[in-house]
Amino acid sequence: MRGSQGIIGAIDLQSQTLNAFAQEDARILEAFAERAAAIIENLRLYQDIQRRVDERTTELNRVKDRAEAILNHSSDAIMLIRSDGRIQQTNQAFNIAFGFEPDEAFNKSFEAIAGPYFAEILRQALDTVVETVQPARLEIIADRSDGSDFDADVVISPILQQERVYSVVCSLRDISSRKRLERDLREALSRERELNELKTQFISRASHEFRTPLMMISMATDLLRAYNEQNASEKRSEKLDSIQQQVHHITLMLDELLTLSRAQELGNADLQWTEVELLTLCESVINELQGGIGASHQFEFYSSGHDFNLTADPRWLRRALVNLISNAIKYSENGSLIQINLTQTDSQLFIRVQDEGLGIPDDDQIRLFEPFHRASNVEHINGTGLGLSIVKQAAELHGGSISVQSKLGIGSAFTIILPYQLMREHS
Repeated sequence: MRGSQGIIGAIDLQSQTLNAFAQEDARILEAFAERAAAIIENLRLYQDIQRRVDERTTELNRVKDRAEAILNHSSDAIMLIRSDGRIQQTNQAFNIAFGFEPDEAFNKSFEAIAGPYFAEILRQALDTVVETVQPARLEIIADRSDGSDFDADVVISPILQQERVYSVVCSLRDISSRKRLERDLREALSRERELNELKTQFISRASHEFRTPLMMISMATDLLRAYNEQNASEKRSEKLDSIQQQVHHITLMLDELLTLSRAQELGNADLQWTEVELLTLCESVINELQGGIGASHQFEFYSSGHDFNLTADPRWLRRALVNLISNAIKYSENGSLIQINLTQTDSQLFIRVQDEGLGIPDDDQIRLFEPFHRASNVEHINGTGLGLSIVKQAAELHGGSISVQSKLGIGSAFTIILPYQLMREHS
């Protein structure tokens, strides 16, 4: 039996009879041997091919198992995608990160992991990778299946076959913590810049605010010393009153600075919690100011509610009321009306002080409660720029807030909002 590579075997036929095989039998046997050789050769070829296929399959399975092990043991979310953006395979970290069941993401597009905006960005990045055969890196906001999202760092890399992009591997890493840290650092830097600005403003404002009264004190003192005998009694009294007023102004500003500084340092740990009857406190402050700096103004005080008892720090509430009503007096014409409303609801307490004064420009309302900030239309009126900061601090230390409504030439209304929790703690 002769194959393509030579003799591969032989057929041995024997008989006891002389000349048992004719010439025709020989031709038949030769044809049979040729056919048998071809069959044997094909069988050997098939066996060799089968062996090679088995070896190749085993090797492919090893590579596949190794790849899947790498994918499934990776902490990054990984997906294999076609060049058209359809997901073909995902690892376990991907399914956990996005809340998918195994194979649930199969054949889905980028909309499965990102909203329309970032899905379009991913498509553009994929097109660039396919076109340039170069990896790309970007940051997106990825969407989980439950509707929540997270910041993700994405690397898209091409998989080549015969110098063409066969498919693409996309790796996503949750960088929410890093992004949070970056935001915190930016906020810290912003607060530091604001603090530096406040320090600069403080130096400028304090220099101006202290210089003017000190100069007046110095001049009045010099006049009293130089012309003590010539000055009439009423003149001396006038100068002494001026000195006393300027000393009071400096003392007030220092007290306000110390109050803000202590509150910022200690927070509500500085509060002295006690039972406060807010209605009585409001009436006391109004009567005090009405008999003093507010003597030339009209006052109306209304209360709505049945229980104004709460647990609070009366010092801070008093400071807040004094500052609000004093500002209403300072920035409104003599004879104008100042309304104070005290309202109690099931969940909150409202203290509202409304005047008919100058009003506050819209641009200034944004920074109105910052220390040393004063509205642009009140520079001609004496003030430290600290009063509203103290009011805001008082409200926030009690878990409340303050709001303002104002129109130029019509007036302003400030409202302190205190939580129901303070009343419940009292009860």
